[in-house]
Amino acid sequence: MEKIFYTVFLISIQASIVGLFIVLVKRILNNKISPEWHYALWVVLILKLILPFGPESALSFFNLMPQVEQSVDFLHYQSYQENIYNRPVINDRFEKDNISIVDESTRLSDSKNEVKILAYIWITVAMIFFTFIILSSFVFHKKIKRRGKSAPDSLYSILEKCKERMYMKNNIKIVVQDVIKVPAIFGIFKPYILISPEILKLNEEEISYIFIHELAHLKRKDLLVNYLLLVLQILHWFNPFIWYFFKKIRQDMEVAADWKVLDILENNERKKYGRTLITVLEGLNTPHISFKLVGMMDDKSNIERRIEMIKIMDIFKNRKRFFVITGLIVFIILTVFLLTNPTSKTLLQIGYYTIEIPTDWKVKTDTPGLITEKNTILKIITTTRIISSGELVFEKDNVPVGGVQIIGYEPNQLLFLPNHSEVKSKKEIEGLITKAVLVNLDITPPAATGDNSIKNENHIYLIFEEDGIAYDIYADAKYVNESQLIKIAKSFKPAPDYEVKKVVEGFGKRLKNVDKLAPKEGCRELIKENYSQYVSQDLLAEWIRDPSKAPGKYVSSPWPDRIDIKDITKIGQAKFLVTGDIVEITSVPGEEWRTGVTLTVEKLEGKWLITGIDFGSQLQTQKIENLDEAVSYAIKSRRLAYNEGEAATEGHIILDVEEKDGIIKVYTIASFGAFGFENGIFTKISGSGAIPTVITFSKNEKGVYSLLEYKEPMDGAFYIDSLKKMFPEKLYDKVISADKYYPELAKQQEAQAAEYLKNIGRTAKVSAAYVEKKLVNINVEASNKLFGGTEFPFLNDYPWWIGTRERIENGIRYIYETSQSKTNDGYDLVIFRKTKEDGTIVKEYRYKIVDSEPQLIYKNTK
Repeated sequence: MEKIFYTVFLISIQASIVGLFIVLVKRILNNKISPEWHYALWVVLILKLILPFGPESALSFFNLMPQVEQSVDFLHYQSYQENIYNRPVINDRFEKDNISIVDESTRLSDSKNEVKILAYIWITVAMIFFTFIILSSFVFHKKIKRRGKSAPDSLYSILEKCKERMYMKNNIKIVVQDVIKVPAIFGIFKPYILISPEILKLNEEEISYIFIHELAHLKRKDLLVNYLLLVLQILHWFNPFIWYFFKKIRQDMEVAADWKVLDILENNERKKYGRTLITVLEGLNTPHISFKLVGMMDDKSNIERRIEMIKIMDIFKNRKRFFVITGLIVFIILTVFLLTNPTSKTLLQIGYYTIEIPTDWKVKTDTPGLITEKNTILKIITTTRIISSGELVFEKDNVPVGGVQIIGYEPNQLLFLPNHSEVKSKKEIEGLITKAVLVNLDITPPAATGDNSIKNENHIYLIFEEDGIAYDIYADAKYVNESQLIKIAKSFKPAPDYEVKKVVEGFGKRLKNVDKLAPKEGCRELIKENYSQYVSQDLLAEWIRDPSKAPGKYVSSPWPDRIDIKDITKIGQAKFLVTGDIVEITSVPGEEWRTGVTLTVEKLEGKWLITGIDFGSQLQTQKIENLDEAVSYAIKSRRLAYNEGEAATEGHIILDVEEKDGIIKVYTIASFGAFGFENGIFTKISGSGAIPTVITFSKNEKGVYSLLEYKEPMDGAFYIDSLKKMFPEKLYDKVISADKYYPELAKQQEAQAAEYLKNIGRTAKVSAAYVEKKLVNINVEASNKLFGGTEFPFLNDYPWWIGTRERIENGIRYIYETSQSKTNDGYDLVIFRKTKEDGTIVKEYRYKIVDSEPQLIYKNTK
């Protein structure tokens, strides 16, 4: 349902743009095209609503629109190190930050739910409109049948003469009725002309004009058009532009019908036809005309427009050929301009630079290390960017012709040349983006192959000494000559986000130099020395003030090696959001830890700098063959949805498992629990109840599980409906009554919490149940001020009850305590105290409660 709504919504936006353009063109042309062409131009809008995605064209209006990055499709994206972006379910590490996996679906769930709600609202209102139209049509038909009478023979005689003038032979019935006052035509297959008794009072000539007008509608298939508009209006009921455009279409429909009538009338009859319009308008109160009907009458402003058109009919008649040609040209231009899609472009990027290749070349898409990134406008792919961090290989007619690769470069060493190659010539090339050398080589296959052929290749090396790399642009001389290769090298340009990548990757290489175990002053110096050229002054000052907030090397092994960039999103004129992984490696080959990271990069005073950093999940490339364990760690990935606690626990009951083509779908009842100390009890201080959950994994041939999706049901009124969509019918009874499983899930969580205490050498009562708390007994207003979080934000870490809670900060456990007593003069006294485990007081605040006002009478912040 969401996809259908999303498609309709995008079509509606496109159609709004098309409609506004048509209105502008019509206003500019005005009397320069005939009424028939004014009406015909709306066909472009209707076609856009029915067939929104047309052929590509360089003339498309949508080529002028800015590109909006809509989706990123990662293809074959793996590093030359094995499985860089395979994200397995992993063993947890309870360290200082105690970070666990975060499934991206958590961050997107809210927006998805909003779209789902909007989709249901859309279809509900559309069905209400549809039902109303059907019922009102049925009621109208019954009224006509009950209250309608056959017209006298004299009217049929007039109608036959009118049919002859219109060259029509349709069998048409005339019904005299009092349901509607205005003349109208009704029915597609068995058409009726509806007239009121008042029409019978008009003379024969006036009645004939009314009939000719209704016959014009019938001949022009306006009834069919009207029903089509009705269906489209129901689908796009939420768009006021569509309502406005359709009103204009119906007005132009009437004017076009008048044009058809005037075209067959003699000069002396045209004024009489106009007077008939006025007579009917003045003689009848014109009610709102039903959407189901087309008729002679219209709103007053459009009647005036129709009368004006009648007056200048001679001008149109005398220059008919001009108006036909003008209208046809405008219609063709609008069709090409508005019914076509923008041309799709493919941009190539390797490392920090973009490159252009001949139009008949293609990139070999199965080359390792490629990302294909699609930019779209309103669901139309306009630009595809292929990005490589290693090599791009080019083909022509499925034959490899060359490529470009990044190689290491050392100023004091020779260029890296292909194996089994012989240099035939070498020269420097001027006028390129950087220092460049053109080398012509003869390459022979290894002797063991028995192949004695020689291939001649040209290589242009673009050398970037500061970065320590060179770009080797190579091509088979059989297909590509020197001048063509130089032309490709000249196309090298910095990528739009290359400076952003450089600052992030440069920052990533410096992480291992900042030892977080060093003394504070030493750590501050390391932060300043290594990060100052990559981060903003504000962020640097924050890290120097509190080194615990800065990233770096926490332990001797593993240590941070780099930041692998996964995605770059432009969020402002000079602002990007970069997501990736901090990769920590060990002395064991292939073993690495990954911590998700999001960095904000901005251009400040002409320099790109990191202005914000947010850490996500921690991963380890490690084989896990136990599905139960994989489910456990997937549930713990919900940790960052809860702010409290020092130990992540979970409970789950697997109801069923489906496996197909390496994809495993696990149906569970799951619960997450974050445990921490409150009043000396190790208790569940945040988390979830028993939630029916569907967890989807992939499993490769090595037995490594990767979390693909973590899906929970929607809240509120949509809960049961979403459950039934997620789970097979055989599990409905279990998941609808999931709460009965919570006691078992709580036991599992308590067992894990107890194991955690054992590991840290601590003995305490463990309970997943709520810990009873005694509130501070003081004036309500004073209590709200102390514990409300706004007037005294530095007290937020302290318990809001009389008792204690514990927190681990920078590896040190602190006890926060709130207590209550009396002052010597009898006032209530609330004491906030922060101590170390050995009882050393770190901070203390004492507030005397005078009426509703807390007064600080003692402060100790060593």
